[in-house]
Formats: sequence, C-alpha cells, structure tokens
Amino acid sequence: MELTGPVSPGAAAAWLAGAGALIALLSIPMWLGWVRRNVVYGARTSTSLASDENWQAVNRHAGREGLKAGVAVLVLGGAVWLVVPTGLSAGVYEALVGVPVVIAAGWLLRAVLAAEDRLPRQRVQRWPNGTSGPPRRDDPDPH
Repeated sequence: MELTGPVSPGAAAAWLAGAGALIALLSIPMWLGWVRRNVVYGARTSTSLASDENWQAVNRHAGREGLKAGVAVLVLGGAVWLVVPTGLSAGVYEALVGVPVVIAAGWLLRAVLAAEDRLPRQRVQRWPNGTSGPPRRDDPDPH
C-alpha cells in the first residue's frame, strides 16, 4: 500500500520514536553484559564469537553506542513532532523516518568494528597437519 497525500507529522514522529526506543531497549542488556555468547542476539562476528572475553568487550561497546543511537533517534522523533509542519507529502515523512534509522544502523556497525579493533590480536595455534585443529580420525597422514 502506497501512501499518498498529506500525512500527519505525528505518525512519522511515532514511527521514529518507536524505532529509537526499540534500538535503545535492545542495546541496554548488551551494554550491561547480560547477553551471553549466542548466535541469535548481540554483535555476532567471528571475532566476538571467538571467546567470552571478546563477546563481552564487543557487545558492551556496541550496547553503549546502540543506546546513544537509540536515544538520538528517539529525540529526533520528538523534534519531528514539534517542528515539522503538517501537510507535507508522504515521501518527506518516509525520508524523515528512514534516513535516521539507517544512520543509527551505520552507527552501530561502526561501534562493533571499533570494538573489534581494540581487541588484542590472537594468534591461531597451528597443528602439525597445518590446520587450526587436531588431526581428524580419517586423515591418512596425521603428521
């Protein structure tokens, strides 16, 4: 369904504030360190999933930045409601909602990458067979 004609700024503000609140609420448990390493929720990258210490460091930083991004989007929703005049086209309101949410997503991605850069580089232990794990049982040449 495509929106046409004038749209209320209250609708755009509500969507924006809702998106900001959702981002902030999902970020709080990460920031507080309540989220254990898993494959469903959190900043899941190969580096963060490598160890519990990495997971906590990356997710705490991403949660803190996510909370900032969520609050910024929430405040922007209030500003849209207070400042933007009525009677603008639907496309303007879609941009008012979409652009800040995309910027917040970029903010979170930057936070995850920045947190990973702060982690000490871990050397991967190589086994005699040239892999990062022990020889498999079906490996014809275990040495």
